[in-house]
Amino acid sequence: MNKHITSPATLLFRNIPQVVTIFEKLIPEMNVTNSPIKILVYGCSSGEEPLSVSAVSELYDFDITIDAFDNSRSVLDMRDDSKTIHLDWHHGERLEYIKKLLSEFFVESDNKYSPIETIRKKIKFGFGDVFDPEFMQEIKDVHIIMIQNMFVHYIADDVRLMLKNIIPQLAVGGFLICGAYSKARYEALSDFPELVPIDYNIEEIHNAWVLRKHYYDPKKGDDNIIGLEPLNKDHKDWKLRYSSIFKHIPRGSA
Repeated sequence: MNKHITSPATLLFRNIPQVVTIFEKLIPEMNVTNSPIKILVYGCSSGEEPLSVSAVSELYDFDITIDAFDNSRSVLDMRDDSKTIHLDWHHGERLEYIKKLLSEFFVESDNKYSPIETIRKKIKFGFGDVFDPEFMQEIKDVHIIMIQNMFVHYIADDVRLMLKNIIPQLAVGGFLICGAYSKARYEALSDFPELVPIDYNIEEIHNAWVLRKHYYDPKKGDDNIIGLEPLNKDHKDWKLRYSSIFKHIPRGSA
């Protein structure tokens, strides 16, 4: 299995309700008082995810730092802060919220948006491989780790390996945020009870995945669409199935 699959697929403001939940629910719950909130993004690709988080953070009174890593040096070298966004994929209040962010924190030119320096300076980009134990062991006490678009590209055993490397990086009570789809993700997370699925805004976040309906195909069968189908709380493990937010509660620490 190739442990170094790379994908340029990423989106600016991929899931606004999820990012807002970081600032309205997760950070206040952690009650960090003596240091900046440390956010880490794996599989950052060309930077849309960390830029989205940085932009939304400007609407809140929290001190944050963002380290963004990708396992492809070529993708990082080609990174361009000028971004496109499909506004037609968003509707209602979410669309108005995104327009507000774009008007306040980005400069538009030829239908592309470049972040202002206030947004850029919160982010440090670098090369980092989630499969490299030596690299992973260097990072500790992270409050929030985001790994949105990686698990979907790997089999369950590889996702388990990533989680084994990621979990020690999380502070107790910290949060892992990952895309809510794929059978491999579901199977792997089932093996880590210290990652507790959280249902904060779960329905709103689930419905906001702009590509969920595009990839959801009920004809493929239930085993292949775990997390992509419309949210159904009748599943006994519905939180695990649909949540994209997991709290790190090591055994014996609750």
